Amino acid sequence: MTTVLTPDNALSRRAWLILTGTTLVGCGGGGLGDLVAVVTPPGVGGTGAVYSQGTISGFGSVVVNAVKYDDSAATVRINGRVATPQDLRLGMVAAVNGTRAGSDPLTGAALGRASDIAVWAIAEGPIRGLSYAGASVTSVQLMGMQILLDGNTNLDSTSLAVNQNVVIWGLVVNDAATQWRATRIQVQPGGTTLRMSTGRVQRSGAQVMLNGVTLSGQAVTDLLDGQLVRVQGTQTDSPVMTVTQVWLLETGLSTPTPSGSDVEIEGFVTRTPVAGQFKIGNINVNASLATLATTLGTLYLGARLEVSGRWAENTLIATQIELKSQINDDGQEGEIKDNVEIEDRIEQFTSAADFVMRGQRCNAAQATFSHGTASDLPAAFLNQTRIKIDGHYEGALLMVDALEFEQD
Repeated sequence: MTTVLTPDNALSRRAWLILTGTTLVGCGGGGLGDLVAVVTPPGVGGTGAVYSQGTISGFGSVVVNAVKYDDSAATVRINGRVATPQDLRLGMVAAVNGTRAGSDPLTGAALGRASDIAVWAIAEGPIRGLSYAGASVTSVQLMGMQILLDGNTNLDSTSLAVNQNVVIWGLVVNDAATQWRATRIQVQPGGTTLRMSTGRVQRSGAQVMLNGVTLSGQAVTDLLDGQLVRVQGTQTDSPVMTVTQVWLLETGLSTPTPSGSDVEIEGFVTRTPVAGQFKIGNINVNASLATLATTLGTLYLGARLEVSGRWAENTLIATQIELKSQINDDGQEGEIKDNVEIEDRIEQFTSAADFVMRGQRCNAAQATFSHGTASDLPAAFLNQTRIKIDGHYEGALLMVDALEFEQD
C-alpha cells in the first residue's frame, strides 16, 4: 500500500528542502524527516544559461523543477510541431533552454527566461488494457508499453477506457525502459492512426521490434538492438507500425546541451549508486561530492528525484539532490503529492467547485481565499480578473488549497 502525503502534511516544492547531506537534521523515526537540509534552490539569485527537464507543474510563467520561466518569447514545440505557450498543459514533460533571472523579491521563487521549450510524449495510440486497484486505474497498456499511474498523474476529465486513443507524457522508471510513470494522460479524438512509442529496440536479423510491436519503414533500417529510442508513425489494424521518424535517446538530455551548462533534471532512479555513480531516467549522474554521501545512502531503485548540477561529457555532475518520494517505516513507498500552481484567468466557470484554468478543471470548494471569497469568482470570470491558485491533483481534478484574487 502506498502512503500519500499531500501539500498539507509534506514538504512542498516551494520549500525546496533539498537533501545535500550538508546540514542534516535528525527528526527520529523513518521517512523524509530523517535527512533534510535547507539550502537555496538552484537559480535563486543567479544568472546564466540553464537547461531544465521535468514535469510542468504551474503556469503564469511556466513552472518546471520549481523554477518559473518567462515563456513570452520562447519557441515552443509539442511532439515536434510548432505550438505556443498557451498550448502547454500541466503534466507535460518539458525540456527548457533558457537563462536564470534571479528570484522573486516577494515570494523568493526562482525565476528564469525560456528561449526554447520542447515537449515530447512517450506514447500515443489506443489503450489495450487497464489495471485497477479498487476503482482507481493503476496502469495503462498501449503500444506494448506498461505505463503506471500515481497521485501526481494529470488525468483527462474523460474516463479512461480500452480502445480509447490517448497521448501520454511520462518518465522512465527502469533502465530496461519497460516501465514508465505517467505524468499526463490526454484523450484524443477517435479514428486517428498516429502512433508513438518509446523503449529499447529488440532486433533479430532484419526484424525490428519495440515493446513487442513490429516496426517497418526505412527509418528503422539502421537501428541496433538495445538502443533507447522514441519512434513516431502510423498504424491501422495491422500489428505492424510504419515508422516515419526515429529519435535516439541514449545521450540523456532531450536537446543538445554543451558541457559546463547548468542542468536540472526530474526523474526516477533507474540504476542505484555505485561509487557515487547512478542513473536518473536515461541520464548518468556523478554524485561523488563528499557532501552528497549521506544522501546517496537514502536512494533506492525507483526513487523520484530532482537533481541539479553541471553537464560534462554526457554526465550530470550533481551538486544538489531533492528526494520526491520516500520509504516509510513499514517498508512501503510514500508518495509525496506535488504542489501545482496557476496564475491566470478563468476560462470556464460553473461554480467554485467546477471551473477551468489553462485547460485544467479545478475545485476550490474547500480552498482558503485571499482578497475575496468564493462569491467573487463569477465576477472574476466575467471581468477576466487574474487569480492565483495552489493545489494538488485528485484524479482529473486540481483540488485548490489556496486561491488569491489579483489586486489592482
